[in-house]
Amino acid sequence: MRRFMFLFCCSFALLALAVNPIFAQSPEQQMPMMRPHHNMVDWVKKLQLNDEQKAAYNAIRQESEPQMQALRQQISTLRQQMENIYADNNKKLRAILDEKQAAKFDKIQARIAKQNRQPQPRAERQNRFKMRKKQ
Repeated sequence: MRRFMFLFCCSFALLALAVNPIFAQSPEQQMPMMRPHHNMVDWVKKLQLNDEQKAAYNAIRQESEPQMQALRQQISTLRQQMENIYADNNKKLRAILDEKQAAKFDKIQARIAKQNRQPQPRAERQNRFKMRKKQ
């Protein structure tokens, strides 16, 4: 029963990576999605801040930057720990597979790794879809 539960958990983790490859992305690839809203908007332009307001706004941002950097480092460390756990689980899962299952597992792992290394921009995906439609 314990072995079954372990295999089930490992399979679920592998499926989660295959379905949602964001978990396997590097921190650099994930960071843009985690930016707070205030960093995505150019408040100086949008609100037409005057020179005094610009200076105050820049001071606010500079004051919070060390805190944000510390949090980014913690997030990066946690992601690395999660990646290590996934890798360890995958090694243990592969060890209990027969040759045919191991080959299939390796093929799936290679496909996931390829997807995670080469994220396609949305425009490129749309262009490929349009080209397929024309053919």
